[in-house]
Amino acid sequence: MGRINLLIFHKDKEYASAISLALAAKDSIYSITLTEEELTFHGAVTEAAHKNYDLILLDQQWKEEADRLEAENRERMIGLCETPSRWHIEGYIYKYGGLERINSEIQLAYARVTGKSRTFLSDHKTRVIGVTSSAGGVGTSSIAIAVGRELTSLDKRDALYLSYERTESTPVYIPVDEGRASISEYLYYLFATEKEASSSFIDGFLISDTYGLSAFRPSKAINELAELSREQQMQFMDSICTSGRFRYVIIDFCGLVSDGTWQLMLLCSKILLIDDGQPLSLMKNHKFISNIPLEVFEEIQDRIYQVTNKWMPKDEETMDPNRFYLENDQESFQVAESNINIGLHRCFGLGVKKIADELATEL
Repeated sequence: MGRINLLIFHKDKEYASAISLALAAKDSIYSITLTEEELTFHGAVTEAAHKNYDLILLDQQWKEEADRLEAENRERMIGLCETPSRWHIEGYIYKYGGLERINSEIQLAYARVTGKSRTFLSDHKTRVIGVTSSAGGVGTSSIAIAVGRELTSLDKRDALYLSYERTESTPVYIPVDEGRASISEYLYYLFATEKEASSSFIDGFLISDTYGLSAFRPSKAINELAELSREQQMQFMDSICTSGRFRYVIIDFCGLVSDGTWQLMLLCSKILLIDDGQPLSLMKNHKFISNIPLEVFEEIQDRIYQVTNKWMPKDEETMDPNRFYLENDQESFQVAESNINIGLHRCFGLGVKKIADELATEL
């Protein structure tokens, strides 16, 4: 596909100019035209009939009138609502809903109207990095987020964080914006064959943090990634990796003895197995590894990196050269409103940087 040819046909010229500039800066997929002619309902209907534009953003009242009159190609007309009361109705967007939501809904409307998919041009292969542990409370999610941020900064490439936890950690570390489309909608479009084109506009379902690390906007219910069948899991991961959108995908998953876990591990180029240095976590991880089927273990054993988190340096301690150590550093974690900020400039961050450097070199 090429670009989304968008006509903004709105009476509020200042708003039209502002949203056109914001959308153009947000995503290079847009080719935006601001009408210079006198704005009339007849003019909007004529533009839709000519099909010169993929979508036309116009006043809510004119969209309602076009629907009432069953105007030709009215599905290309998107009404901009002054109030959020109609945001859930197909063909309408709340004009003050925020750039993320507007961007998301325009791209999904484009896929729905045209049936076209989005493709990303890239010259790299997506690398999947797994972060897991069979023990709880060892910092798996914070390490996955921190490594993803460091890889994004280090390699200047896009990275995606995926939480496979039943209660996912995404909103704990990444502020959730005002956008509407979440992982639930993405999976719905992906698995519904006639709507699969919508899932290719992946940015409409994503949030990102100040480091540039991306994640799916979480749903308000249980994390559906944790409920996928093996076939669905493969289809989902294939959709992420074949798009070419991301250089790295960091999977945060529980070290459970299951076929789904083995499947995820086989997809990973590298796997970080986390413990906190305590006997219980070490024992649980040891049992986890011993339960991996032989044919799987033989394939992945060289991909596993052992990582000790919350490490406390001790005098005359002999450190394992094949293990990474992340020093116990509570001051690197600060609670701000509903999110946890992770500082990457202290000793915890230095340990994360060593892991990221090794991953970037190996991959």
